[in-house]
Amino acid sequence: MFRRPILTAVVTSLVLAVAAGLLSARIAAADPESPPVYVLDSLHARIQKFTSGGLFVLKWGSLGKTDGKFDAPHGIATDPAGNVYVADLINHRIQKFTSAGKSHACQSSRSVAS
Repeated sequence: MFRRPILTAVVTSLVLAVAAGLLSARIAAADPESPPVYVLDSLHARIQKFTSGGLFVLKWGSLGKTDGKFDAPHGIATDPAGNVYVADLINHRIQKFTSAGKSHACQSSRSVAS
């Protein structure tokens, strides 16, 4: 079940941030039972982390091809352990990060045997 006050606060804060030009949010990943909220900012090739109340915590990523960098980040998800997964469209990979933004592992579609 969604906890509406938390999600409402986060959505309101994110809308204000987008309106102020602070981020270009396309996709967010959040477990309503377990904050924080991660926002994929595709325009700036980065991930931003917010509290359940919508306060900015940290950001990571930039344009590039090495671990921790993105070229057209396209999808984001979290797992029960708190890891963050980011689908990187142009680099053909999914990157795994800790909740602190540390690169954990990378899986490229080019390295997977068919």
